[in-house]
Amino acid sequence: MTGYKSVSTLNNRSALVLSILSLSTLLATTPDLPSNAAIESITVADLKSDLYFLASDEMRGRNISSLFNQITSRYLSHRFELMGLRPFSGESYFQYFSLVQGKLSKPNRMEIQHSSSPLSTVTILGEHFFPSTLSANGRVSAPLVFVGYGITAHENNYDDYGGLDTKGKIVVVIDGEPGEKNSSSPFDGSISSEHSRELNRILNAQSHGAVAAIFVSDPTRRRSRNFSRRMRSVWPEQISRGRYNLKL
Repeated sequence: MTGYKSVSTLNNRSALVLSILSLSTLLATTPDLPSNAAIESITVADLKSDLYFLASDEMRGRNISSLFNQITSRYLSHRFELMGLRPFSGESYFQYFSLVQGKLSKPNRMEIQHSSSPLSTVTILGEHFFPSTLSANGRVSAPLVFVGYGITAHENNYDDYGGLDTKGKIVVVIDGEPGEKNSSSPFDGSISSEHSRELNRILNAQSHGAVAAIFVSDPTRRRSRNFSRRMRSVWPEQISRGRYNLKL
């Protein structure tokens, strides 16, 4: 017992020394705090002026591709210049990228042909299915292959496509990811990972040669219980503002 106490005391002292060293290192690398003059230069009046201008009714929501969005962009660019901020690259504060906007066209139709009979099931838009906002226009007819959650995560030793032939096929994917809300999940278990994002799973399907993907709802998930409500949230009847995705 005496030897155990001696080792314990030594470890505690070592930990204390390491803590002091870590603290001193942290203090040495802490950036300088802003001066009082810099803090006092931020006024309620200035903040109120910016907020009331950018969020005013006259800006009409600053929708993309609108004149009001351009006015806002120029306004912020001018403010950056007055503040003395240097552009990230070149002489402009703007970084340009392409966006695409989905539009629900007509007709939209999905028909499922049964392999064991000549009968087929014709689904109804808004009741049984709706297209993704990431979907392109086109017509596809191909066999179905079930791929679970449609996730490939080599860093987690997980691959739903392992051993499956999906080239030229339509993959059927379950919404969500394995082990949600489960600490033993191959992923985080408490929050959804990037692998479960719809875009990432679509790109993963493409990389495995699939020609289309059908996402089916997991009935155990609360957000899957009201399909028509989900349809209206993705494709509202009255679009007050545009829906955009990055162009790949």
